[in-house]
Amino acid sequence: KDFKGELQEKTQKRFRALPRYSVVREEGPPHSKSFAVQVNFGSKTLGTGVGPSKKEAEQAAAREALDQFDTLLANDEPPSPPER
Repeated sequence: KDFKGELQEKTQKRFRALPRYSVVREEGPPHSKSFAVQVNFGSKTLGTGVGPSKKEAEQAAAREALDQFDTLLANDEPPSPPER
């Protein structure tokens, strides 16, 4: 299942904005790395995921974000744009 795509659709539909993913940790030898990725929306961290690739860690973070999406963003206004 494409959790990342589902989260993107939800945030786009509800807030007309997209979540941002960032690698917060990278560990292990080159042949056996582990990545931790956070998904943020506005000023909130919606989820964190860990996996053997950035892509899998992003999917895990998106899955966690979807699990708590309605709770975390229930009464929120659209997020402020990320600072550049």
